[in-house]
Amino acid sequence: MNLNETMLRQIIMDHYNNPQFKSIDSSWKIKRYNSPTCIDDITIGLVLENNTIKKIGFIGIACAICTSSTDIMIQEIKGKTVLEANKIIENYLNMIKGKEFNEDELNELIAFKNVNRQPSRVNCATLGINLIKEMINE
Repeated sequence: MNLNETMLRQIIMDHYNNPQFKSIDSSWKIKRYNSPTCIDDITIGLVLENNTIKKIGFIGIACAICTSSTDIMIQEIKGKTVLEANKIIENYLNMIKGKEFNEDELNELIAFKNVNRQPSRVNCATLGINLIKEMINE
């Protein structure tokens, strides 16, 4: 994806202002995490069937980076197997950590490629994703 900085910011703001997956059902497996260092407070809801992510969403109050990264990750992994989702998550986390990653497999998640330049934002970009990773691997 060849996007300029303005386009990358727009992806983040679109998913922050209009998240597609900001809802959960009380019958789903639910887990909450709130950051001790900022406002980010995310609850993930998840349904796995036959090792596939059938239903997934989130609720909570969080900054633009946390909200949009969680929303976009859900967009990328919904309907995927746990193995496929883990591959996407690891590729994303490698990008955030400044390690080698495959840009072609990230789609809109590439919007966060410069987050590692601001160490204080790394937690924002990984909070929801780490919670998803934990839940799908339990």
